Amino acid sequence: WNWRQQAIPESQRAQAMMDAAIARAKFEYQAVRNHLDQNGYSGMPIIIGETGWKAAASGGETMRAHPVNQAMYFERLRAWKQEAKAPQTIVYFSAFDEAWKQGDDKWGLFNAQRQARCMAQTLNSNLAAETGTCASTDAVFFRGAQSQGVITANRYSVYSEQTTSGEARPETTVVLNAWQDGVTSNAVEVSEASGDGQTVMQINPTPLSWGWGMTWALTSNVEVDLSNFTNGQLNFRIKTTYPGKIEIGFLTGSSSDGTAWDVYRAIEPGEFGYRNDGQWHTVSVPVSELVARGAPGYGMTAPTARLQLNRVSNMFVLADRYEFTGKSSNANVRIPILVDNIFWSR
Repeated sequence: WNWRQQAIPESQRAQAMMDAAIARAKFEYQAVRNHLDQNGYSGMPIIIGETGWKAAASGGETMRAHPVNQAMYFERLRAWKQEAKAPQTIVYFSAFDEAWKQGDDKWGLFNAQRQARCMAQTLNSNLAAETGTCASTDAVFFRGAQSQGVITANRYSVYSEQTTSGEARPETTVVLNAWQDGVTSNAVEVSEASGDGQTVMQINPTPLSWGWGMTWALTSNVEVDLSNFTNGQLNFRIKTTYPGKIEIGFLTGSSSDGTAWDVYRAIEPGEFGYRNDGQWHTVSVPVSELVARGAPGYGMTAPTARLQLNRVSNMFVLADRYEFTGKSSNANVRIPILVDNIFWSR
């Protein structure tokens, strides 16, 4: 269903998106109602046992998850319930956030601290309120990604202290994002000479049961076209004694519009110049090697999620998802990894 409502002006798009959401809920309900009626069960009532709207993004839903959007959906449910042919009962999900669900959290009318979000506040003004306003203008809506254009240079530097003649660099700040809202690793610049200046980035994994990950990304909703690097390489310097394989790669598209595509490859010591002997080494992985192992990002499905080198949003990913590197669940490896001079080359 067309949740993005791109044909609608931005000033009206949040409203149109939520109208489309309730219209889809009604469509699904009516399909079930019609099927029952056609098979002799016209007297059987239908209960919607679970429906709701995220109040905050926990799995990439930055353009549709917000307390105001949640309230808009809830109000539409209440209006539907008053209609003559409405479901007998609609159970709203959920009362409270459930942090243990991680990427599937933030559905609550109350947050985990039992503070009321916008909808709950309208039901009882005496409740302790979550920080933030509930004005209709605060509702989020879909915006197409901003592109930094096609990179025609022979080198695109992601993280490099020294400049190279003829190179291109991101037009906005490069943001380091640890997966799971910063839970799985942290990064800090430290003083050390790697052959590229006097500072390097140190990644300190703090893994969950499945592992950890860190991305070097453009500012939210900004992308760059690296399609000229299809036959090129992803390069970086690394120093570590981290055991076994690590994952290297990048991401195209965006989880906010369902197009995110993971382009990762697990590499082991001895491949592409990688060593984990505690010395500095240069690693160069052909983009074709990474592309060959691409897959839909977390929570994404093909064909909406697909490889799009003209829409690179995370230019470099360093990770260790244990199921892909052969480590056991809860391996809890925390050995630091130093990286520097990250760049794409043609």
